[in-house]
Amino acid sequence: MYDSSSILRAFQLSEVQLTDTMRSKLSSHRDANIDRMVSRLPNVFEGLSLVQDSFVPQGSFSMRTVIQTLSSDESYDIDVGVKIPATVLVSDSGDSMSPSVVKSAVCEAMRDDRFVKQPLIKRNCIRIFYADEDEYKHHVDVPIYRVSSNGGALVQELASEHEWIESNPTQINAWFEQLIRSLNTSKDGAGTQLRVVVRLLKRFAKSRAEWDMPSGLKLTMLCCECFVPAERLDIALKNTIGTIADRLESSQAIHNLAQADGSQDMLTRTAHDTSVIQLQQRLREAMATLSEIGQSTCTESGACEAWDAVFVPKKSFSDYAGESSPKKESLESKISVLLGGNAKTSSDGRIGREGIENKPHKFYADDPKEE
Repeated sequence: MYDSSSILRAFQLSEVQLTDTMRSKLSSHRDANIDRMVSRLPNVFEGLSLVQDSFVPQGSFSMRTVIQTLSSDESYDIDVGVKIPATVLVSDSGDSMSPSVVKSAVCEAMRDDRFVKQPLIKRNCIRIFYADEDEYKHHVDVPIYRVSSNGGALVQELASEHEWIESNPTQINAWFEQLIRSLNTSKDGAGTQLRVVVRLLKRFAKSRAEWDMPSGLKLTMLCCECFVPAERLDIALKNTIGTIADRLESSQAIHNLAQADGSQDMLTRTAHDTSVIQLQQRLREAMATLSEIGQSTCTESGACEAWDAVFVPKKSFSDYAGESSPKKESLESKISVLLGGNAKTSSDGRIGREGIENKPHKFYADDPKEE
């Protein structure tokens, strides 16, 4: 039985996961806009003081599930919200500022002569543009949140098109990270594996330009709901794809699983969105293509052909075969243990699952190397 996990990991690192260079560039532009807000917004809103906790990294970039773009039509999206106390969002007459007034003021403050294209007001954010034409095409979205207290309870409201809408900017990211930690605790590397499976499902959904697929958030929710961890990455991905396809047989509605109060708003517009129907069809086709994966009859060439048909990669999977090495596998295993919070140090200084338990560490890097 051929284990195609190593070639799947190699493909994921090469063609799916964001490169270190690109992540560094996106991070620097995100941070530059945070610095711009820190220096300029206090001049716009009297009494405003912005600190680190005033900013909320959001979306797939923060969740480390963003994937490489495949066409010039795509643009990387970096989200960083800013929280502003309601007490400073007051006009000279003492009235609360409307969302449109606040967004206009923030948009004007973010203008910069160095931008080729100046920031624009979007429905739920301010958009700052970078690199419109090359592989680095991206933008930074800045949603604005009005923060107040109601009977001691924190109230956060998003500046939408015409009104302030109550919203929790950290809810989805916090829920996802907690799920990753929980899975890593219950089974070493399971949470890390989920993050990789999310990326791979998103890459599959973008593999054909003519496909109409659900958004990245909807795909992420389906992955989290239907994830089937396994000792092998190829088996985990195949089983998760099959579970999602089965799940869509019973219901094609996708909900926000991060809402712990039980409401779980529906993310799909209807219970039968055409994009979800097409996703189900394509997943069924993928399962048929992957029928030999995990079987005793599976060969290296057969696995490579199957993954080629599923992902339509830039480089054939056969080219990735043999790229893994014992040293690389050992390093990835150690990183998986570290990220799972279960790392121990042996008497001879080796990191692994035996020895003295390590104290928890916080990783400040945007994207530690993962499986």
